[in-house]
Parts: sequence; structure tokens; C-alpha cells
Amino acid sequence: MRYFTALFTGIILAFFAGNYTYAQNFENNIEQRIEDGVITAEDLLEAEEIYGGDEELIILVKPKLYKAYISPSLTYTDNAFLNGGKDDDLIGTLKTGLEFKTVIANRFDAFANFSADVTEYAENETLNYSTLQSNFGISYTHKNLIMTLGYTSGIVYEDFISDEIISFHRGITSFVRPYRIANNWLFAPYIKGQIRYTNPSEFSYYQGDIGSNLYYRVQQGLNLRFGVRGSYKNYFDYFESFTTQEREDNSISVSSGFDWKLRDGISFKGDIAFTHNNSTLNANDYDAFTATPSLKLSIRF
Repeated sequence: MRYFTALFTGIILAFFAGNYTYAQNFENNIEQRIEDGVITAEDLLEAEEIYGGDEELIILVKPKLYKAYISPSLTYTDNAFLNGGKDDDLIGTLKTGLEFKTVIANRFDAFANFSADVTEYAENETLNYSTLQSNFGISYTHKNLIMTLGYTSGIVYEDFISDEIISFHRGITSFVRPYRIANNWLFAPYIKGQIRYTNPSEFSYYQGDIGSNLYYRVQQGLNLRFGVRGSYKNYFDYFESFTTQEREDNSISVSSGFDWKLRDGISFKGDIAFTHNNSTLNANDYDAFTATPSLKLSIRF
């Protein structure tokens, strides 16, 4: 009986250890890269957004409600596994989707998005994945303060839309307050909160972000941007039966990039970013640098 108990205990510990090791790679490399799917300050620059006055009012000009798009991108990272080690890689992503946005009474903006994407790593092929997700929400603008409520659901797959890894549901709220600080300069601080429930449940958490973006309009259709963001993430139960402690992450990111609208339906952007993540679980501490050029082809109807 003693040997049976020891064997059973060993199997359970091995099971949790294996899942915990996999979880480190999964959490840091897959879901983290899924977009939040809510209106951000970048949306202000997609439209001809601001006219002057004592109290500026943002007008989102969207003459057509629907947009279909496809967007290939290529990312260089110096830390593919997002852990304490360094393993650089090239990451190719192809994303396609259908988007709906409309303005209601000049203050409410309803939006929905359905997307699918495939991501492949040049060297670390075990990290390849694909996703299906849908986003719904509404935003309200009052004296240039944009308040947004959004809901996202999705599935992450190990292969191309097969072999499900995880499914998730997420509620998001955000507040963005843009300021015109000078000719061609726009400053947009924001706060954001979200709560996520997943299956399996070990990846569920709540998160708070605070940050700001600074935009400079070089010319019509060409904008530069600079950003900084601080983030706090608290997991409900991240394999605590194995780790014996809660997982909490604090991270800070700095980024810069450009958005270039070449013509209607064709845009090109580039981004570089550095992220420092500090976790109560040392295995999830990391520093990472990324550089990403991307192209977006779209048609409104």
C-alpha cells in the first residue's frame, strides 16, 4: 500500500509538473498575443477624427459599415519562449476578418469583429497556433472621453483550426482621453480593465492596464506613435496545487511605430516594442524585444 501511495503521488506530481511546464510556454506565447478587440486610441487616427474648439469633439467618420480585411505580418523577437532565456525567432502571422462599426447619434459607436489567424514560428515550430475569435462592444464619447465596453470570445488551436488548446471569454472596459497638445500632436492616456475566464480554468485572470500614446501626424495618411503601458495581472488559480503560491505579474512596455495609409484599402505599419515582465513565479520573468512590419488590405461595403 505504501508503494502504491508513493506511485500514485508521483504520477499526480508528474501530471501537474508537465501541465505547469506546458502552461508556461502556452500562457507566455499564445494567448498573450491575441488582440483585445476593443476600440483603442489608434482608432482615432483611422478617421478624420478631430476638429478644434474650446471642447473638442471626436467624430468617427465611417461612411460604410462593413470592412473585410486580410493582414500578413512578420515579427522578429529575441525571446520566442518569453522566459528567462533568450531564443530569437521569426514569427509569421496571417489574419483575416470581417468588421462592423457604426456611429449612433454621434456619441455611441457599436462594433463587432470576427477574425481568424494563423501564426507560425520559423525555428520553434511547437509554438505554432491558430485562433478564431469574435468581439462585440459599444463605446460612448462625452467631451472627448471615450468609454468602451467589450466582450471577446475565442478558441486557440494547436494546428490550423484543429486540436483545440484553450477557449476563453473576456469582458473589457476602457477609458481613453485624447488631447490635442500642438499642431499635428495628439496625446492619449488610457486605463483599461479586463477579466478572463478560460477552459482549462488555470489561465483565468483579471488585469488592469494604465498607459498613454503620443501621436504625430507627419502628413495626411502618415502618423508616428510612441507608447508606454504598465500592467498588473492576477490569476485566480494558476496551478497553485503544484506551485503552492499565487501568480501575479507586473509588466511595463515601451513601443514606437508608424501607420502609413498608402491609399484607400491599403495600409502599412511598423512597430518595435520592449517588454519587461516580473512575476511571483520566477519561471515567468522575462524581457523581450519585438519588431513587426505588417500590411493590411481591406475593402469597405
